[in-house]
Amino acid sequence: MDAKRHLWCRVSHQVTGVFRAMRSSIAALALFADLMSVSHVVAADSTNIIAELTLLTATNATTGFESSTNILTHSLSDAPRGVTIDTNGVITWTPTEAQGPTTNLFVATVTDGITSVTNRFVVQVTEVNLPPVSSNDAFIVSNASLTITSPGLLVNDVDADLPANKLTTLLVSGPTNGMLSLSSNDGFTYTPNIGFTGTDRFTYRVNDGKSDSAPTTVTLTVLMPAFRITDVSVTSGLATVTWNSKTGRTYQLLYKDNLTDSNWTKLPGDVAAVTSATNKVDFVGLAARRFYRVQLLMNSAPELPPQSQQTTPELQGLSVTNTASDGDFPDDLLTYSLLVAPTNSVISTNGIITWIPTEAQGPGTNVFVTKVTDNSGLSVTNIFTVIVTEVNIPPVAVNDNYATSNGTLVVVAPGVLSNDTDTDIPANTLTAALVSGPTNGSLTLSSNGGFSYTPNFAFGGIDAFTYRADDGLSNSTPATATIAVTARPIITGQPLSQSVMVSSNASFFVGVSGSGPLSFQWRINGTNISGATNPLLTLVSVQASDVGNYQAVITNIAGAITSAVATLTVTSPTNCFMPPGLVSWWPGEGSASDIIGGHSGALQGGATASGPAFAGLGFTFDGTNNFVSIPDSAALKPTNLTVEAWVKFNSLDSAGADPVPAGYQWIVFKQNSRNSGFEGFFLGKAREVTGDEFSFGVTSAGGVQIDIRSTTLVQTGVWYHVAGVRAPNSIRIFVNGQMQSEAAVPFPQDYGTLPMYFGTTGQPTFDRKFKGVLDEVSFYNRALSSNEIATIYASGAAGKCGSPSAPVIVAQPANQLFVSNGIATFNVVALGASPLIYRWQRDGFTLVNGGRISGATNAALTITALEPGDIGNYQVIVSNILGAVTSAIASLNTGLAPSNNAFASSVSLGGSSGFVNGNTVLATKEPDEPDHAANIGGLSVWYDWTAPSTNQVTFDTAQSAFDTLLGVYAGNNLNSLTTIATNDNVSTNNSRSRVTFIPVQGTVYRIAVDGANGANGNLTLRWVQANVALPDLVIFSSAINPQIVTETFSTSSCAAMEG
Repeated sequence: MDAKRHLWCRVSHQVTGVFRAMRSSIAALALFADLMSVSHVVAADSTNIIAELTLLTATNATTGFESSTNILTHSLSDAPRGVTIDTNGVITWTPTEAQGPTTNLFVATVTDGITSVTNRFVVQVTEVNLPPVSSNDAFIVSNASLTITSPGLLVNDVDADLPANKLTTLLVSGPTNGMLSLSSNDGFTYTPNIGFTGTDRFTYRVNDGKSDSAPTTVTLTVLMPAFRITDVSVTSGLATVTWNSKTGRTYQLLYKDNLTDSNWTKLPGDVAAVTSATNKVDFVGLAARRFYRVQLLMNSAPELPPQSQQTTPELQGLSVTNTASDGDFPDDLLTYSLLVAPTNSVISTNGIITWIPTEAQGPGTNVFVTKVTDNSGLSVTNIFTVIVTEVNIPPVAVNDNYATSNGTLVVVAPGVLSNDTDTDIPANTLTAALVSGPTNGSLTLSSNGGFSYTPNFAFGGIDAFTYRADDGLSNSTPATATIAVTARPIITGQPLSQSVMVSSNASFFVGVSGSGPLSFQWRINGTNISGATNPLLTLVSVQASDVGNYQAVITNIAGAITSAVATLTVTSPTNCFMPPGLVSWWPGEGSASDIIGGHSGALQGGATASGPAFAGLGFTFDGTNNFVSIPDSAALKPTNLTVEAWVKFNSLDSAGADPVPAGYQWIVFKQNSRNSGFEGFFLGKAREVTGDEFSFGVTSAGGVQIDIRSTTLVQTGVWYHVAGVRAPNSIRIFVNGQMQSEAAVPFPQDYGTLPMYFGTTGQPTFDRKFKGVLDEVSFYNRALSSNEIATIYASGAAGKCGSPSAPVIVAQPANQLFVSNGIATFNVVALGASPLIYRWQRDGFTLVNGGRISGATNAALTITALEPGDIGNYQVIVSNILGAVTSAIASLNTGLAPSNNAFASSVSLGGSSGFVNGNTVLATKEPDEPDHAANIGGLSVWYDWTAPSTNQVTFDTAQSAFDTLLGVYAGNNLNSLTTIATNDNVSTNNSRSRVTFIPVQGTVYRIAVDGANGANGNLTLRWVQANVALPDLVIFSSAINPQIVTETFSTSSCAAMEG
């Protein structure tokens, strides 16, 4: 046989056996079959060891030579339950707890479909110990103690080992509120502490002899804190129990039908009377077949836990739960009381203490002693303290009221704090702190509560300030100190002097503020006027006997005040006055006719022109429907204008509509080119806080409005002359001849095409109509001067007229300032019948147009390229066929006093003859200066001259332009001069001055030139030493002004020009 065909087999007897059974086919296998061998990692017939629950893996490999490619099949003919073998011969097994400890036989077979081989081996499974598992337990303790017998705690504990190990218990932690005893049979006995009810616990472990379980908890619910006295047997239905203890106990009877029963049951109704003297109780009517237990329920004192110290602020609620527990069964009724406690603290029926410490109870330490008593009178107490901390309470400030009628109010401390309080105990010191000052006065508030208050000038009424009271830690809410101020009478509008025509009416009005009631008393020349006790004094048809000085005395409880003097002048009719530039005049004499310019209007809405007015008849308006309309005309739209009229209000309120405020009324109205902001110009009345005032305004094409108000407050029933003036760059308003307000206007006058209206705006929505009487409405195409308006007012009821009149100057020329090479213009405004003739003069000499002078015969004189010689006094004579009038003097001056105004700064003269020019305008007179030529003078200049010889000398002012005074003195001090010569007038027809004297050679002479009675102007001082006097002036008979035509001076003469 070829070795390649030899069969190797480890289990020879199995292989042999196999082959024995298959002898008839051996030859064929020998020819065609591959021989093979089987081996395993576990040696055949050997014993292998593995633990329970551990994975076993065995590889049963096959080796050999095979001529074919037959598939091998592996199988187990003998093996424990749970073993598997895969197609590669890999055996796997995890022995269970039940499969150990054991010895297990494995028989593995492999076949190729023709022949097979078997392998045997043994696996020994060793024991693995599992820790026991314990479960929590719960028991109810309803007797004095609880006993649990075997299996006790182990009844629900298990050991998973097979076979199971014997379990025992091990205590881990005992109960808190009782005693525990574990028995050897795993039972236990638990006795709760006397009086304890609730839940108690202990823990244990289970041990199987090799390992422990996790800790397990036993929960004990203690229901009945009682204990047993005895178990009794019953004979004849009666049981008697006696004991040595206190009396007053409570009992109950428990029973069992069998001693093996686990619980005792309460038997109701079996308690007889307690004989306290013998501590004995009888139980009757008991069934003899039962087992009984008498249970004594001990009446123990309540338990009250200790309390820790508490802290609470004043005024804040404190709540302390101070609840006791009772160990009796059933629970006694507990009664709580406070043996020691602060006032107003209370304790509830369940032991809750509540208390709100008052301000007086803090800061401080307060003791609480609580007593708890049960039904039987047993009690327990505890004690604790409560610290009350301080809480600051803000002070309370109370409003104050004061009054003053004599100026400053002084309130001394504690002042505003006098009625304020601090509720802290002890009370803090309060101080006052200002929150907001008064509106109508000044206040000084001291921290001590005192204050001084001074009301504003003229204020009367209620003023107030607010303050807080401060206690050093907090403030009060603001309190108000109210001051009722009774204002002394204050005159807000003085009565104005008047000049009226005889038989005209005159009125004086005084405006007053002050606390009422106010009383008025008018006086004339210091004597009370009977019945004149109102702010308005009206004199009807005045006569010469009414001329005098008028004053009003106003009184209230705070004092009295007297008005300024207003003088009434009564004049007789003279030439009537007609200012130039009058475009239209609507006198209201029965119609709305214009008697000057033909711009007649129409009476609308029932208006009339037939009622009595200031001068004859006038327009009457009802304030609701009446008005006058005058058709638009170019003549009624001048660049500058004046509108003036006499007005009397019947009411200060009239019909109208928003947005026009109440109190407004329109007297004359002309719209501009706008649809809003359309007041081209208006004359009317407005209302302010102080009262009703006249108003005048204009509005630009861009809607910019400028209006002004009068200082006079409008009263009903009083005639007023009112004028509104629109000048090139300003507007002015006049009441009763006096200008009362002025404002700049930077835009040109703008007009629309609607009519001019009296008593309305002519608008359907923006209107408040005039309610009163309107008279002598006049419209001018220029800005009338103050004097012109004053003249119209002074004309009174005589009014304007159209007949010729002599010239009247209504605006005097004004002084002009000299500026070298500059321009000076003098203006005069004169009224009178045309033509008016003007003649301007300087220093009394008539000026002629030509060269630098123009306007010498017009209302305006202009001098250009000014020279020092132009300095002087100017005036104009205005004349017409009815008369002439000379204006006041207006000077052209440097604006500075002359350089030789003072004695110490005199101008020095020299030589035996000469002259000097100067000017006395703006000169003054020194305090120690003598009166020259016995005339007070007042505007002097000084010169000094040193005499070159003893020849007679003459000084004069013959060529000066004013009435002079001349004085020559010796001496160096103004207050000790020696008079040498003085002179006022050269002669009765010559107001200039001249002196002649014999000088002392080398002596310094002081020369003063002054003006008689304050006259001033250009001067020329001449002097000459000669045997003959200076020649007098030679006057041409045909000359208007005198001119010097001859004058003699020596060749040694010199001239000095004053700078």
